[in-house]
Amino acid sequence: MHYKITIFCLLLMFTSYGQQENWQDTYTISTYSKALKRCKSFLPNDSVDCTLPCYNYIGLFDLKFNVVVQYEDSITVPNEKRAKYIDRWTKTYWPNGEFQDLFKHQILVSTANEQLWIMIQEPTHEFYLAELQKGDYIELHIMFVGTIVIGTETQYIFVANDFLKL
Repeated sequence: MHYKITIFCLLLMFTSYGQQENWQDTYTISTYSKALKRCKSFLPNDSVDCTLPCYNYIGLFDLKFNVVVQYEDSITVPNEKRAKYIDRWTKTYWPNGEFQDLFKHQILVSTANEQLWIMIQEPTHEFYLAELQKGDYIELHIMFVGTIVIGTETQYIFVANDFLKL
């Protein structure tokens, strides 16, 4: 019996280790439009007309998707509203400042239907610059964090945790 328990514990240990090594497997393979539709289903309906920016934080950390997009060769710092949103989002969920400076740049990518700005992690910033050229297709590991609503315009905020050039 001791032999079977030892084998079970070893299998459990290797399985747990493998899950930590393959963090990207927790991202659902999707298209951007399907991912956005799923994310919209979690949004509150009470912030549809804001005269000042309304910052909505979704608070669900499992809205993670692996989407294929085209890189548009543009990396910038976000505008003031997006920078303020990310700053408040990180302070809301990590008040000790663990991730305060993690998202300081955004990239422009496109799908078949639209162009969108995605916030990127600072440790990956240099890899976007070094590895990608305009028009490259990438698998982007994104997580939905919420919205900024100004008037009747809604901006959907995603952060990218990593990418893979195709």
